[in-house]
Amino acid sequence: MQIAQPPGARSCRSGDGPGVGGSWKHVGDPSLPTPIAELRDVITACAPVDRAVLFAEVTHLLNRAESGELEFVRGTGRDRSGDVDLMETTGCVLELRLTTRTGASNGRRHVRFYFIEPSRHDRLLLGLKVASKSPGRIGLDEQTRHALEARSRAEAWEITRQQV
Repeated sequence: MQIAQPPGARSCRSGDGPGVGGSWKHVGDPSLPTPIAELRDVITACAPVDRAVLFAEVTHLLNRAESGELEFVRGTGRDRSGDVDLMETTGCVLELRLTTRTGASNGRRHVRFYFIEPSRHDRLLLGLKVASKSPGRIGLDEQTRHALEARSRAEAWEITRQQV
């Protein structure tokens, strides 16, 4: 699937100004889109004190994406910073990195929101998947599976759109 170029062109700042921005649409049933159902499940798994924080962070970041105000990840290793990164394993899926963690103190997990900015659909931000992963190297396999599932959802969505 072709994405807007450069990756993050809609959701992320470019140079000194905001990106193009866009509007969110999420894959799945319109009454309860798949990423929203997954977000609900992730929030439910949180400690009560983290639920409101995670919901507020997701809402804030999605709003910033619509305005093109997120930051694309820069740097390497421990010096990496930013909100959005291109998942190299897919070539098209973007990962929104949330700072809120879920799980018990000994099993904290990183929450990720996967989306795409399809080039054929002007100003569209397409939500694909919400998942949590283990921190560190162990979580990389989980992250790859999540990104590949997100790409499959994007491809299925695109096929459905072509049939209409």
